[in-house]
Amino acid sequence: MLLSIDQPERATPIFRRTTGLYHLAFLLPNRFDLGRVIKHLLKQEYPLQGAPDHLVSKSLYMTDTDGNGIDIYFDCNSSKWVWRNNEVVMPSEPLEADKLLEAASESTWDGLPTATLLCHIHLHVNDMSKNLNKGLGFKVVSRYGEQASFISDGKYHDHITLNKKRDNIVFQLKAIGAMISTKRKKFVVTAPSGNRIYLSY
Repeated sequence: MLLSIDQPERATPIFRRTTGLYHLAFLLPNRFDLGRVIKHLLKQEYPLQGAPDHLVSKSLYMTDTDGNGIDIYFDCNSSKWVWRNNEVVMPSEPLEADKLLEAASESTWDGLPTATLLCHIHLHVNDMSKNLNKGLGFKVVSRYGEQASFISDGKYHDHITLNKKRDNIVFQLKAIGAMISTKRKKFVVTAPSGNRIYLSY
């Protein structure tokens, strides 16, 4: 069993820009398995939200019918991860989904691999200064300015991600593979046309 979900008697719908779960992330054994998942979901015409290449991993984003975020991904070879000042480099570049689909073109769908793991969670929080890394003994391994922290154990790229609840738009943009950088306390979004959009925070 990967995940058990309970439904409270008085459950309320998910509201945007509130604290709580942003997404759960399921780790697949390899790139072939992600190709199988993409092929299956496209066949089922299931709506997808994004497919970024983070260089440390390659992901597929979607939501379930209740609006809970789901990230299905595989890890790239950790020996090729780039570290700068004790933080791992994790951009969001467009995923080459066509190559993954080509590798899985002859595959048939029989469910997720038995070796699939529930590997990280992403949470919205009110106060980034009251994060979990000290209590859990985790280390901050990456940051998006003052808006998000990626914390983990054993120099993994991400066991828990924490971001301020008002900054959903940045992660939505990253989920679709938008190029984002920071400059003078602003997020710089580069559109496919090359135009730049500055978001203040």
